[in-house]
Parts: sequence; C-alpha cells; structure tokens
Amino acid sequence: MLSIPNQLEGAYVGQDVVLECHTEAYPASINYWTTERGDMIISDTSRAGDKYETTSTVSGYTKYMKLKIRNVGTNDFGTYRCVAKNSLGETDGNIKLDEMPAPTTAIISEMAMLNRSLGMCLANAKHFFTFFVQVRLVFVLQYDKSINIYINIFDKLLQFLANFFFFFLSMFK
Repeated sequence: MLSIPNQLEGAYVGQDVVLECHTEAYPASINYWTTERGDMIISDTSRAGDKYETTSTVSGYTKYMKLKIRNVGTNDFGTYRCVAKNSLGETDGNIKLDEMPAPTTAIISEMAMLNRSLGMCLANAKHFFTFFVQVRLVFVLQYDKSINIYINIFDKLLQFLANFFFFFLSMFK
C-alpha cells in the first residue's frame, strides 16, 4: 500500500521543498524516487549541498519517505514518482510540484511600515501615560486628603488603561 499526503505541492524558485510518501509492505519493499523523465534520484547524505536529499524512516512494515529538493529551479517543476517494490509486486504514486510566485518586496515593505507604525504607537503611548502621571501628581499636590477616593479611582483608571494598551500591543508581536 502506498499513500501520499500531498499530491500537489507548490514552491517558488530558490525555495527548498520536501515531498512525502508513505508505504506499507510485507515482505519489506525497496523504495525510491524518480523524476518525470524516469531518472532515479540518488542522494549522497555524506556530501553536503546535493540538489536532492532522500530520507526514509521505518516503523514496522511502514516506511516514511521524504525527498528534499534544495534551491528549486525552473527545471525542478514537474512530477515526481515514489516507488515501492517487493517480491509480490510494485506500486507507485505521483506528486506534482508546481511553481508559485515568490513573495514580493511589497509584503516586506508593508511589514516594515507596520513595525514603524507600532513604534510610533509605543512612543505616543509613552507620552500619553506620562501626561496622565503628571496630571495625577498635580491633582495630589494641589488638593487635600479629602479627595483621596478620587485619586484612588484615577490610579485604577490609569492602571487599567496601561494594562489594556500593553495587552493590545502584545497581540502584534
């Protein structure tokens, strides 16, 4: 039995991508990957930087195969075949690797703009809370102890606003 979690994968030029294939066989199967042209993919894990890296994990009768394609180029898009063979027969499955558009710099510049906006928001928050603390000090210094309850209410309001603002900002981190 052979199953493929994702029969359609997408990647952009320059990205690394991993294709997966799961097999279950008794007696144990010989498993391998082929390209669209039928070329067998052989990886040498002792050599760093190879285009392809194949890994296989065995658990009982089940094999989990992965094919990592490094630095995907235009010639890498197409169909890859996962094959399992034993003395009782052969089965295979196909995974199509399609090209996706690469992320644009517009997204990156929007993220930078958002970060600048958050920075300005933090700076404004600092001025806002500094103002409230100064108002509270003036309030305490100019009035007598009989308005102590109002100062306590003001302190609670200031604490609530500070907690709310910092909770709000933590959602963007």
